[in-house]
Order: sequence, then structure tokens, then C-alpha cells
Amino acid sequence: MSDTTQDAISVKQQFVKVLRGKETEVWTNEKLVQVIKILQQGPMTLNEISAAYRIKGEQKSDITLYRYLNTLEKLKLVVPGGKRVSMDEKGQLKSQTLYVRTAKLFFKGDFPNLEKHDKADLIVRATGLVLEQMIKNKKASEDSIFKLIEEIENRRISLIEELVKTTGDQLLELLVEVEWKDINSLINRVGWLALILEEIWNNKILECYH
Repeated sequence: MSDTTQDAISVKQQFVKVLRGKETEVWTNEKLVQVIKILQQGPMTLNEISAAYRIKGEQKSDITLYRYLNTLEKLKLVVPGGKRVSMDEKGQLKSQTLYVRTAKLFFKGDFPNLEKHDKADLIVRATGLVLEQMIKNKKASEDSIFKLIEEIENRRISLIEELVKTTGDQLLELLVEVEWKDINSLINRVGWLALILEEIWNNKILECYH
């Protein structure tokens, strides 16, 4: 970047963002995923995004790229996050929009919201029934199992966010060449392993049964 060019970033990028609901639909669209991967390099102008495609041997029109970016903006995964201001040979100032990912790392919170699930009662009942095979001669109320599932899932997501933020850029460096599906599996697996380390959950499960 020359001395006559300056980036002004107006948004603060999160380190990690949990995707839920419609946000998760992005991962079924490889075209949108490709834009997200390109922006992993940092804030970029439309011209730079286009150049990144050309490096891969692809051509994308500005109209197509604007459509991708608009969709990602609606999903709150990418935002116009600032301006690149430069001066041309005639001393005239010009600016270009910089596009920024809303987070350095995305992962999918893949557990359904039981409160909104039309089969919540069956899911809760089945969970209690399976656990009964390990906790002989005891039964658990559906309400206690429901609350336990919600509490465990909320804690798992919270642990993931805490641990990933603490690990920081070192984690990003390791995952730079890893596909998002594998990243998602890794992060969710880490969340479950972290839960196992918290001994409190064994007691909470047992407390549901009487």
C-alpha cells in the first residue's frame, strides 16, 4: 500500500460468531462460502475480491459480486466495514468501500431450539428414556430433562466462545487451510470435551432422576 492510500475501518470485527437459523444456510451455497473464504484475508475492496477470483482462474462481474455481498450482508456475515481513501496522480481523492467479515471465525450452533421444535416433547422423552438405561430404577420428569438439555447446550456454546477467543490467532493460523465443515465439527467436538471436564454435569444429570 502506498503512502497516499489509507484504510479507515468503521466496524469492530468479532473473533468468533455462532451461526443460527437462516445464518447457517450460507454453508449450503458454495458461491457465498467462497466470498467468505476470500475475505478471511482481511478487509477488501470489490476490485480486490474480483482479483482474488481471477487468481483462482475465475471471472466474476461486479453485479454478481454485489449480489453475493448483499446476501451475506443480510445474513450479517459480511458488512461494508470502512473506506479505502487514495489520491490519484492529479491529486484527486477517491474512496472505495471495504468489505469485512463480521467475525474472524464462524461456527454453526447445531443444536435445535427445543422451545420452537414441534417434536420437543418426544425428543425430551427419548433423551430421558435412553439415560435411564445407565441410571437404573429411576425416572426423570420431562421438565427436568428439558431444562438440563437447554442448560448444557447454552454452556457448551459459551465454553466454545470463551476457549476460541482465548486461543486467538494461533488457532486461525492452524485452520487457514481447513474446510468450514471440518472446522465446525472440530469446534463443536471441543465444546463437548470441555463439558466433560466440568464435573458439575454428572451431578446435574443425576439430580433429574429420583
